[in-house]
Amino acid sequence: MLYSLVALAALATQAYAHYLFPSMIVDGAKTAPWVDVRITTNHYDRSPVTDVNSTDFRCYDSKMNGTASTVDVTAGAVLGIACDQTMYHPNVVNVYMARAPDGTDVGAWDGAGAVWFKVYEIPAATDGGKSITFPAKNLPGVNFTLPEALPSGQYLVRMESIALHDAETYGGAQFYLSCGQVNVQGGGDGTPGPLVAIPGVYTGYEPGILIDINWPIPKNYTQPGPPFLVGLTSCAGHFALSHYLVVSNPSTFTAVFSRYYDVFCGLLHVLAHLSSFPGDFDRSQDVPGKRGECAAQGVTQEREGDIVRVGDCAIDPDIVEVVWRYLG
Repeated sequence: MLYSLVALAALATQAYAHYLFPSMIVDGAKTAPWVDVRITTNHYDRSPVTDVNSTDFRCYDSKMNGTASTVDVTAGAVLGIACDQTMYHPNVVNVYMARAPDGTDVGAWDGAGAVWFKVYEIPAATDGGKSITFPAKNLPGVNFTLPEALPSGQYLVRMESIALHDAETYGGAQFYLSCGQVNVQGGGDGTPGPLVAIPGVYTGYEPGILIDINWPIPKNYTQPGPPFLVGLTSCAGHFALSHYLVVSNPSTFTAVFSRYYDVFCGLLHVLAHLSSFPGDFDRSQDVPGKRGECAAQGVTQEREGDIVRVGDCAIDPDIVEVVWRYLG
């Protein structure tokens, strides 16, 4: 009898160490649990999802009927997703959104297909193998700003906390999930992307999912999933951010970027103004592919035989390698 009680207590403690995301934060106020957030299958046992190919991986509501109402939010406002305690484990965070088709009630929509885009993330922090820290650990939730360019409409907002304390083997990463429902008002004409399917966005073998965070200490950390806010920032904003990045941290500008075409308007402005950047900028690496093909008119800069034009361009994927994350 004593053994049974001890075992039961241990299970209860383990379950409570897991966490849920039952509420959103709108206009600074936390909504009641499971009102504007779909009730998850694990709302009693609190167990995480570990199979990235499961249908539960989308919103973890496969065993529940439509349970949420839809709350109005404004493009450009701060939206939050609240944890029922804190994000206890060492974890990283991704927040995805998906817009329901016009004329479709998001409450009756399952979010299937390549319709999801990332709007926020909290990665791990590393320093070359000396340590790895998790800024999301013990947070009571997340808050992020909805882009002003986000089109109006009804959306699913998917919270994803990836706990990595047992992630050294395949299937060991624990995903804590939920989906809220919002009606975005006063939106813009941005084109969110890149779009991904959930499930489908991960294989489970990504270095940010299959990882031993204990030993050897990782020298760097690669956040799972696509970049965030692509297509939702103005060209002027991209230019300003890109210019700031190159001036303040030139080495970052040479890191990997090859596939996110809708940010090239700002990046091409940067390339067109390279002559204004500091002398310590390594110009031999700024355009590794140097194969830009642009059809539109715009600012043109010829340098070392290369022509860079700003406008609606057909661009070879290898023209520029820049990390989007540092521009967001």
